[in-house]
Amino acid sequence: MKKIFYSVIYNDWGFLAPHEMWFDDLEQARAFSNQDYHDNVIVHTCTRQSTIEKHERTIARQEAETYIQNLLGEPDDVFLGMGEG
Repeated sequence: MKKIFYSVIYNDWGFLAPHEMWFDDLEQARAFSNQDYHDNVIVHTCTRQSTIEKHERTIARQEAETYIQNLLGEPDDVFLGMGEG
């Protein structure tokens, strides 16, 4: 099985090291990368099931973190199309 994922490297205020946001949807990745402090979308073509599952877990975790941040009313430092950004 082959699956394509997308990642965007970005810097967050107050952190020295860059972060990486993962997506399974190209349009969401592009919307995220279009914010002024993000890099271009990186395409990852995966064929190993273990790698696919790893990236799917990462995406699910990041979406859950974003959802919780939006519920708590914390500042949006990521955009996944949830809430106001």
